[in-house]
Amino acid sequence: MQTKKRLSRSILAMAVTAALPAAHAYDFETANPELKISWNNTFKYSGAYRLNDADPRLLAGGYPAAGPGDFTGYNLDDGNQNFRKKGIVSSRVDWLSEFDAGTRTLGMRISAAGWYDGAYTSSNDNGSAASNAVTLNGQSTTRFANGTKVLHGRNAELLDAFVFAKGTLAELPGTIRVGRHTLQYGESLFFGANGIANAQGPVDLVKLLSVPGAQFKEILRPVNQVSGQLQVAPTVSIGGYYQFEWRPTQIPGAGSYLSSYDAAGAGATAFLVAPTNSGAPAFITQPDMKAKNSGQGGMQVKWAPAGSDVEYGFYAARYHDKSPYFYLGFAPAFPPGAPSTVQAVYAENIRTFGVSASTVLLGVNVAAEASIRRNTPLVSDPTPNFLSRSGTGVIANNSGNPAYAVGNTAHVNLSAIYVMPTNPFFQGASLLGEIAWNRATSVDFQGSLDPNTTRDATAARMIFEPAYYQVVDGLDLTIPIGVGYNIDGRSRAIFNFNGGAAHGGDFNIGINATYHQDWKFGISYVKFLGGTGTFLKNNPATNTPILSYAQSLKDRDYISFNIKRSF
Repeated sequence: MQTKKRLSRSILAMAVTAALPAAHAYDFETANPELKISWNNTFKYSGAYRLNDADPRLLAGGYPAAGPGDFTGYNLDDGNQNFRKKGIVSSRVDWLSEFDAGTRTLGMRISAAGWYDGAYTSSNDNGSAASNAVTLNGQSTTRFANGTKVLHGRNAELLDAFVFAKGTLAELPGTIRVGRHTLQYGESLFFGANGIANAQGPVDLVKLLSVPGAQFKEILRPVNQVSGQLQVAPTVSIGGYYQFEWRPTQIPGAGSYLSSYDAAGAGATAFLVAPTNSGAPAFITQPDMKAKNSGQGGMQVKWAPAGSDVEYGFYAARYHDKSPYFYLGFAPAFPPGAPSTVQAVYAENIRTFGVSASTVLLGVNVAAEASIRRNTPLVSDPTPNFLSRSGTGVIANNSGNPAYAVGNTAHVNLSAIYVMPTNPFFQGASLLGEIAWNRATSVDFQGSLDPNTTRDATAARMIFEPAYYQVVDGLDLTIPIGVGYNIDGRSRAIFNFNGGAAHGGDFNIGINATYHQDWKFGISYVKFLGGTGTFLKNNPATNTPILSYAQSLKDRDYISFNIKRSF
């Protein structure tokens, strides 16, 4: 019954979008011929369809096999339980509005987005006795938690909001931006979390999981900052930024379709140790231990030696982590009845330094980037907040006295972009690929370092996209084919590196169409690779949860469809 309801909403939303009138961006005439003003709006409908029922091994009591004291499964299956049966898992309408105004030297940009997804505003299929969503308020298991409903179901947000200027400083040309915007240093295509770009801002993991193969620049989220660049010599430019705002990475809401951990993200209420309403205590979610808004900034130097085809980059930055670790606070004896707690924690004061080089070889754009990090959090498990660096019993924080592991790491990204010419098989194509390696070079504080991690890890991702123009009058097609795979290791340096599954990853293939440059359509099949297993498993030696490095999304392959129109 739920599938039929969602399907009817999908058809209705698609019909409304298809009925939009043909139009283009609004360009306004002004009294000043140099002043250009434009307002662009894009409406998009997208739907996703689950291809298989939930695998029992990925539900509570499945994998790992539940035993005495094994409570991990209770916190890992709400996303699967909520969408247990194959069918519609998303039916979403998006509106993106972009306003730009400026001259050749001054300007501004404001953009905002709003969305509605009927799959999250109605009931779900969860009938489990271990639903995290009901822990605090006793609501029905078939209703999404409010935070998840807002994040995925209906909301709006401001994206860019900045002013910019171009001019000269002491006769040196330069640019400056002030306000809410994104910035990316380095040469990363896909593995920005493994590069210098990790310092520049939070990312949208919801979008990354929903659109496998998205480039890192497409998932960066804007923050309030000032950034600029100055051309100090014909072959040398310098850039810098300082951020006035810290924002966390946006992770899937608890119980959303692609969520693997019920005790994190929007809508999270508790970390369970027994089925809901069993009478056993739960770790109740507390407000995040956020990082400071101050203390984040960096700089880059770009150098293209005269007579050389190589451009070099040099980077330094200081930042706070945007991905969380988790502290467990056990119920104190006093006051009586005080709950145990779980809290997301974001590490502060990480330093990173890097170099890069890019050039063209035999028609291929190639780039390399290497960086190191100091005082960076290492991949750690949920841990009691009194097992801190200062000693047992001293409550941990997110700066000088953590309970998560801390150390130093090294990172390398190698990437290539090749635009292929017309041949008998296609009328052009692009091939993008990147391989990433990281190593934990030292462990300064062992903390709750996950015992399953390895010192080194390597992953790769590529996208091949052939194109076919004027298939029929006005219709162009491309066929994106992408794969991401963890080649070796279980990263100690990057949490959830390339999806986290050892010898796993994802594969996607689709068809994108553009009709008369006005309408855009797309359909895609996404498959998750790797051995079946939940995100966490129980460590029998300590009776604590540790990372499994299995593929927690193994049974959640899906087909997605979208249609969009700009005016």
